[in-house]
This record gives sequence, C-alpha cells and structure tokens, in this order.
Amino acid sequence: MPRSPQRRANGRHRPVDRRPTATQRGYDARWRKYRAAFLATPANALCRECRKRGRITPATVVDHIVPHLGDAVVFWDPGNHQPLCHSCHSRKTVREDGGFGNRRKESHVPHSDAS
Repeated sequence: MPRSPQRRANGRHRPVDRRPTATQRGYDARWRKYRAAFLATPANALCRECRKRGRITPATVVDHIVPHLGDAVVFWDPGNHQPLCHSCHSRKTVREDGGFGNRRKESHVPHSDAS
C-alpha cells in the first residue's frame, strides 16, 4: 500500500508548505540570472557571515537582508542583498521565519540606504 504523501519514509509527518511556489514568489529565470551575476562578482563571492567569524566559505545564496514579503521594490533592491552560504542562510531563515520553535518575526522594517 503506498504511503500517504504527508508521511516521509521514516514515518514522520511532512510539514505542509502552504506558500506559493518559488517561481510565484519571484525566484524565476530573471532572479536566477541576477543571482549568478551577483555571486560571480568578487566582492560577493564569499559568505558575509562566515567572513565576520574569520571563516572563508563560498557564498551560494543571495539573501534579502530585510525580508521582501512580496514587495517587488524590496525584492530587487541590490542594497538589500547579501552573499551567504547555505548554512548561514538557513540559520537566518530559521530565526526570522520561526522554525524550530522560534517565534516568527512579523514586523517588516523598510530597507534604508543609510549605512
């Protein structure tokens, strides 16, 4: 008898993802092209968080510093992008999105160019 699609092979329940698809959220061919160009730039080749800790790790993710929450202006703002490795991006996402028992951060702080 086939397993229910909501169960993993190990018998645990699979969380239901109610989000739109990545493409529907803006991560389309245009984003993939932008991501490749962003990470190919020498200034963005290494993970920003790892560098702060004295580690040298290639960046594999273009992170939105301030979550865009569907706002196209915030989504495409180059000043709101930072290079991260997968591990650092996952940790940041868990903190912000409420994974592993953390509370989800609901506030959306507008991005400021003042640094």
